[in-house]
Amino acid sequence: MADTEVFVSVIIATYNSGPGIQRVFRSLDSQTLPREHFEVIFVDDGSTDDTYAVVQEYARSHSNVKFTRIENSGWPSKPRNTAISMAEGEYLMFMDHDDSLYHRALESTARYGLEHGSDIVIPKEMKSNDPWWYLDALRNGNIPQVPKDSGFSRMLPMVPHKLYRREMFVSHEIKFPERRRALWEDQFINVAAYRHAKTISVLADTPFYLWHASETNTSHTFNPKNEDFWDRLEDIMSFMDTELSSSQLKNAHTSALALQIEVRVIDRLTRLLAKGTADAKEMAFPRAKALLERHLDAEIYSVLPWRHKVLSHLLAAGRPDLMEQFQTFDLSFAFTNSVHDLQWNEEGLTGVLKAQLSATDSFTGIVLEGDRARWNLPGEICQIVPSELLDVHKTLDIRLDIAIRNRSSRIVWFPELSGAKHTLLTDQAGKAKIEVTGQFLIAHGHLDQSGEDGLGVWDVSTRSTYCGMTRSRSPIFEGSSLAAIYGDTAVTAYRNNKDRLSIDTDQSLRSVVIDNINQTVRGVTESFSIPLEGVKAFQSTAVDAGLYLLPAEDSDSFDNRSVDSVDRLIDTRLTMVSTPQGVFAQGSFSAAPGHYLVYARRSGKFVKVSKSVLVKSTGHFILESNSAITYRSTQQFA
Repeated sequence: MADTEVFVSVIIATYNSGPGIQRVFRSLDSQTLPREHFEVIFVDDGSTDDTYAVVQEYARSHSNVKFTRIENSGWPSKPRNTAISMAEGEYLMFMDHDDSLYHRALESTARYGLEHGSDIVIPKEMKSNDPWWYLDALRNGNIPQVPKDSGFSRMLPMVPHKLYRREMFVSHEIKFPERRRALWEDQFINVAAYRHAKTISVLADTPFYLWHASETNTSHTFNPKNEDFWDRLEDIMSFMDTELSSSQLKNAHTSALALQIEVRVIDRLTRLLAKGTADAKEMAFPRAKALLERHLDAEIYSVLPWRHKVLSHLLAAGRPDLMEQFQTFDLSFAFTNSVHDLQWNEEGLTGVLKAQLSATDSFTGIVLEGDRARWNLPGEICQIVPSELLDVHKTLDIRLDIAIRNRSSRIVWFPELSGAKHTLLTDQAGKAKIEVTGQFLIAHGHLDQSGEDGLGVWDVSTRSTYCGMTRSRSPIFEGSSLAAIYGDTAVTAYRNNKDRLSIDTDQSLRSVVIDNINQTVRGVTESFSIPLEGVKAFQSTAVDAGLYLLPAEDSDSFDNRSVDSVDRLIDTRLTMVSTPQGVFAQGSFSAAPGHYLVYARRSGKFVKVSKSVLVKSTGHFILESNSAITYRSTQQFA
C-alpha cells in the first residue's frame, strides 16, 4: 500500500437520515485504515430536515470528507451517480445512510483487493434481522478469484455494499438507473460489474458491513400488488438477458434469472395469492405469467428447486387457485431441528444436528407405496405437473445449514457441517417423514470474535431446505450446560430460556463456577479449592471467575438483581485453574461472619446468582444454593 494513495471512496446518499447517520459517523471514525487512505462522499438528496447541516458539521473536523447537495430525485441512484463522478479512490464502496462498518472493514477489504488485483471484492456482510444473509456468497470461505463460469451465486445478495474498482465503473459507464422509484437499482450495477470484472474475490473471514434493517428501508415498498413491481422486474430480467448473454457467462445468466423467477416471480406471487386483495391478484397473475413465458427456458427450469418447478407448471397453466392449494400444502409441513451429543474438544464445540420434515396431525404430505414414496399433492395438481415431479426419490434435494450469531455485534459465522445423510421414516401413525442428521463443529476461534461492543453471547440457528421449502429456526436443546476453558477464555454452551442452544464466551450471562457447583461446598476463606467436575480445559491459564459477595443485610439497599458499583462488594479473587487432576476454582477472601449473597460480574454490572455463602467465625464457609438458605441468627455463624 502506498503512503498517500486513496484506496476506498465510501459513497453515502443521504435523505432525512435521522439518528442513523450518527451510527455511520461512529463506524467511519472507528476504521483502522488511516484517513488519508479513504475518502467519504456524502450526497444529500434534498433532505427536508437538518441532515445536510449535520453532514456539514461532521465534515468540518474530517479532512477526508466531501459533500454536496442535489435537488430531490426520490431515490438513492442519482446521489450515488453524482458521488461516483467526485470519487478519487481505487475502489468505490456504497454505504446506506443508517448502517455501520466493522472496525477493520476498509483496511481488510482494500488490502485483500489490492493484493489479488480484484475488480470486485465481495465482503462479509451481516443483516441485523437475518442470520442467513450472504450465506451463498460466504459458505466456501475466502476465494481470491471466483471462476466466471461458476454462476452468479457469489454476487448474492445483490446489494452495493461491496468494493468495486472505480476505473471499471468509469470505463464501462456503469451507473445506477435514475427514476423516482428505481426498484432494485443495486442489481443493475452488480450485473454490469459482474460482466466486466476480470477478477472477483470473496473475503469471508473478516466482518465488514452491518445492514440495520428498519421500516424506513426503501425495500419495504417493493410490493407485487403495485404495477411498478412488475415493470421494474421486467426491466432487470431483460437487462440480465442482455448483459449476461455471452457464452462465457451462460451459467451466470441461468442462475441469475433462476433466482428472479424463484424469489420474485413465483414466491412473491404465491404469497400475494394467499393474502392479497382480489384486484391485486387480478393484476399480478397475468404479469407474472408473462414474465415466466418470456424468460423461463429449459436451462433455467432445470436448476429450479422442486417446489418452484411445480408452481411454474401451475402458473403456466393459468391456475392461481392451484397455486394457492400448493401453498397450503407447503405450509402444512412441520419442520423441527434439534442438537444432541455436545462436546468441547481442542477445536471447539462439536455435536449432532438433527432435522425432520414431517406431516402435521391432519395432513399427509408424503405417501409410501411399497419401497417408493410420492408427494401427496392435491388431485388437480397431479394432473398438471409431470409425473416425475411426484416421485419423492427423484426430486428429493435437501440442504442443512447452521449459523451462530453474536447478540451484540450481530456477527455471523457458518460452522462446518459434515456427514449429512437423510432417511425416509414412518411415524407411529404410519405417516412418512424425512430425517436428516449431520455433525457440526463450532470453532472456538470464531467464538473468540465476540464482537466490538461487549456481550459475548452467541445464539445458534439452523436452516432446513427440502426441495425448495425452507424454514429457519433455532434448534431445540434439552441438555445441561457444558463448559470449557480455552487459554484465558471460559465458554459455556447452555439451554436458554426458550429451550434453544446459546454459547456464552465471556461469562456475560453464565458463570462457569456457579453452573458447575451442584452441591453444598465447605471450605476455609483464606484459601480454598473447589473441583469443577465436567469442565474441560485446553491450553488453559488461570481465568477470573468474576464472583463477589454482598452482605445479605445490605441487599435491600440495592436492586434485587444487579449492582452497578463494586464499592460494597467483596472480591472472592476466585480463579479457574487447570491441573492434572482437573479444573478447580481456587481463591481466598476476607469477610466477617454472616450471610452473603453471591454476585457475578456480567457486562459491566454485578448480577445476583443462585448461590449464597455462610461465613462462620472460625473462618470456615458454606456455599450452597439460595433455596437452602433461611434466616440464621447470630449464634448460627459460630
